[in-house]
Amino acid sequence: MVRNLRTVAGLKPSQIAFVRFVSNLGNLAHSLKQRMAEIMLLIKAETVQFMMPSEVDAASVLIALIDARGEFPVLLSIDGLVVFDDLKARLEKAILYNEWEIQGHLEQFCL
Repeated sequence: MVRNLRTVAGLKPSQIAFVRFVSNLGNLAHSLKQRMAEIMLLIKAETVQFMMPSEVDAASVLIALIDARGEFPVLLSIDGLVVFDDLKARLEKAILYNEWEIQGHLEQFCL
């Protein structure tokens, strides 16, 4: 999930990010904490935090991308790492492309 968020944000492999994992599954968080060094290396994170959902509201998450699928949501802080106008333009272009793709498939099925 972190790699997908990095791709969406357009982060370069050399850019180090701040990542938060959110879960009520204390045993999973504990297991992952045991592998913290490997996780940080794999996801190119400067800092990794494991938080309970109740802690997220109190956390100072200024600007982040969130992948909330499954039991283990991920927050990737992109504050200071991304030029937002560039990100917005890239995402708008992706939306237009996907709409074009969908329309083409719809027309194909309607023939």
